Amino acid sequence: MNSRGHMMLGAAAGAGVYVANKKFRKEAVTTQEGLLCSGIGACFALLPDLLEPASSPNHRSFFHSVVFAVFVGYTVWAYIQHLKRDGKPVPALLYIVLAAYGSHLAADSCTPLGLPLLR
Repeated sequence: MNSRGHMMLGAAAGAGVYVANKKFRKEAVTTQEGLLCSGIGACFALLPDLLEPASSPNHRSFFHSVVFAVFVGYTVWAYIQHLKRDGKPVPALLYIVLAAYGSHLAADSCTPLGLPLLR
């Protein structure tokens, strides 16, 4: 998938997480916040290709790997659990970053090359 496609998926992920978070907290959704979260999602969806530039179809390595995705997911989950134990609010930004990065890896996993386990 090209950068534009990744940005669109990341934007949708960011907006989706924002709306879900607002609905869960029973707060009003605003256009400005939705656009901001969509933009943040679009930016973070590009992160894997910024860390490992798509110079060839075989550019996918560690930051595109299943192992890295699991590591990031577990790290964010553990931090969220820590915040909850301390009674602190969980910033929606954590979920947006995770969803946007994950959208990139999910899209790449659907290509013929897929994702490496660890490379």
